[in-house]
Amino acid sequence: MNFRESSVWYKSFKVIRQQTPGDWTLVMSKLGNYLSGSKNG
Repeated sequence: MNFRESSVWYKSFKVIRQQTPGDWTLVMSKLGNYLSGSKNG
């Protein structure tokens, strides 16, 4: 369950996790892709 990209309780939520603690680069990249409508994030 720790690696899911969806929430068990909130079906419309998208969970984006850090792969390395404190490294927000990938998180922000995935968030930007998601917000811009890209499916490759």
